[in-house]
Amino acid sequence: TTVIACGAHVDTAIQALEQSDAAFGLYSARAIKPLDEKTLNHIAKVADTIIVMEDNAVIGGLGALIEDYYAKENIGQHVIKMGVPDRFVTHGRVEMLNKEIGLTAEDLVKKVTENETR
Repeated sequence: TTVIACGAHVDTAIQALEQSDAAFGLYSARAIKPLDEKTLNHIAKVADTIIVMEDNAVIGGLGALIEDYYAKENIGQHVIKMGVPDRFVTHGRVEMLNKEIGLTAEDLVKKVTENETR
């Protein structure tokens, strides 16, 4: 499993690595566009699953762009998207909201662990 994280969730992914026994590759997406196709091709060769963790909407976000890229290139890659869901999210402290929508280090560890047992 490889995690591609962007924005504030790069730190979240690092916390997940430091606070658990979960083992996964981690790439920091410094820019969403243009996509780093060379890196995405490399990741597709070394990872059976990619988890994209972002503070953007799941629909139309980085994970969707990566899925579209792999589909266009006929690369059969399993992509799991973790981001802001397509529903109303109330206002509040970022930590509280991330917990509500499943964007914490613990949520990432759970996804990685679930993927390893699939």
